[in-house]
Amino acid sequence: VDNTTAGNGEKEDETYKYLRKEIYEFASKKLIVKTPVTWVLFRKVLQVLVRESKKNVVTFEYACAVGAACKINPEDIPVALMFYHELGVVLFYPHIEGLRDKVILSPKWFVDCLGKVLALHESEDCENLQLWKLLREKGILVQPLYAAAWKDCEGIECEEIMQLLVEFHLAAEVKTEEYHDSSVKQFFVPAVLPAFTEDYFSVPPGYHLKATSLHITFATGYVTPGFFIRLVAIMAGSPEC
Repeated sequence: VDNTTAGNGEKEDETYKYLRKEIYEFASKKLIVKTPVTWVLFRKVLQVLVRESKKNVVTFEYACAVGAACKINPEDIPVALMFYHELGVVLFYPHIEGLRDKVILSPKWFVDCLGKVLALHESEDCENLQLWKLLREKGILVQPLYAAAWKDCEGIECEEIMQLLVEFHLAAEVKTEEYHDSSVKQFFVPAVLPAFTEDYFSVPPGYHLKATSLHITFATGYVTPGFFIRLVAIMAGSPEC
């Protein structure tokens, strides 16, 4: 497709015209979902709570009260929340024990909370430098560090955030000797580890590999982003590995 011809009338690439037509038909027929007016009002009230009341997280009971005020049947409120969850308007995880009673009204706020630990840049937290070093170099996240990093995330507990990371295979609870207190919770978070940039096959003489490389070939030639991070987390949390 020659994108430089877009909007140039007769000179426009025919393939570009075809793609525009197909995208328009798909969007107009498939992506438009009819929703009850009460659901639309429900969404607007939730957005006002974030904007005006600065509420980033509310209880499920509170959300039900808002839904009832918007004339939504009680049995339809979880369905409405899941609908807006799939659209990215709110975050609602009824299948996760620690979060089933929470509705996160601001996904951006929650992502910012995660970024306090999973950020790519170096932390300026001088009080926990050794714990940050352990996380960046070994991928081991210990309870004192994530408790300190997420202490200001009002409305949600740090252990609830960790439950979410474990549920989506972004972290796995492990036991290591890397931290002096074995009673403290430890999690392996492979996403924070730096990428391996060296050539696997150029091993210097006398160098002993600590682990055998694992090579997986996909028939389709396509790998979902984040697949290997989740694979490593699953293997780390498995008692058989």
